[in-house]
Amino acid sequence: MAAVIGVVGAYLVSSNNNGNANPAPPAAQGPATGTTSPGEGVQGGDKAPSDSSESPEATQSSEAAESSEPPAPVTPSGKPAGTVEWQGALALTYAENKDLDSTPPVHSGINVENDVSIYTFGTSPRMQLGNGVKSLVWKDASKVPAYADCAGVVDTLGTSTEVNLKTGLALCVSTNDGRLARLTVKELSGLASDTTGIFDVVVWSR
Repeated sequence: MAAVIGVVGAYLVSSNNNGNANPAPPAAQGPATGTTSPGEGVQGGDKAPSDSSESPEATQSSEAAESSEPPAPVTPSGKPAGTVEWQGALALTYAENKDLDSTPPVHSGINVENDVSIYTFGTSPRMQLGNGVKSLVWKDASKVPAYADCAGVVDTLGTSTEVNLKTGLALCVSTNDGRLARLTVKELSGLASDTTGIFDVVVWSR
């Protein structure tokens, strides 16, 4: 019995000591961290926005730069065929032939560019034509030939032969550069190398 009582007493003492002891504080818990497997992103967070497109400000700046560029210059078109390029009085002599394709017609230092000159054969003044030049004497005295009149005949009926001149004679001429001209004899004077002719001239664009 004494042994039993001793055991019971020891048990009661042990139980009392356990009831007065302060319980141990709970272990501090750190922030929960998710576990991820390799290749997986962090869960629970928003993904960063993709930079696959330009911002509105950049697009507007680009459009403003394009709109501020000046328009490309427009190349003007050439004159329509039949437009008067030059008109006036022109003197022709034996020593100085003229290039009707220049504005105004002048003597060219490159002889093949000159179209017309005059000289006297005996007592008859004549017009001499340059290479590739054609002329046609206009026969209708009641009408001064216009561009359309000359264009319709000089290429088909014109020749490169010399022309006998007289006051009042009208000529349709096709130059070596392809322009059409009308030459009307106003005055003739001189003989041989002193021959001079004054012409009323109209040169049309080709």
